Amino acid sequence: MFNLKNLSLVLMMLFVTGVWAEPVQQNIAASNEPQKTVEGSKTQEEAIDINNADVKQLSKLANIGTKKAQQIVEYRTAHGQFTSIDELQNVKGIGRATVEKNRMRMIVASK
Repeated sequence: MFNLKNLSLVLMMLFVTGVWAEPVQQNIAASNEPQKTVEGSKTQEEAIDINNADVKQLSKLANIGTKKAQQIVEYRTAHGQFTSIDELQNVKGIGRATVEKNRMRMIVASK
């Protein structure tokens, strides 16, 4: 049966061997890095910037094939940069459901 002395010994061994120390060090290192979150979950590196993405990048979005991606690029060329993700609904064939499905995967950045 465990007593306080045995429990203390086990805890000390875990700490010394790094079982507890390593995750703490990883969390500390991660917290020191600047986080670029986009709408809560994606980083700017992972998100697709709808103002600068090409057809290939845009077609990676759900329900956006090559044709719709080309329409996004054409809309952007004709009307200027997007000011919000919701503005994508102005592109023919892209509705609210498509925007919502992809919202967490997109950002609107300027050139």
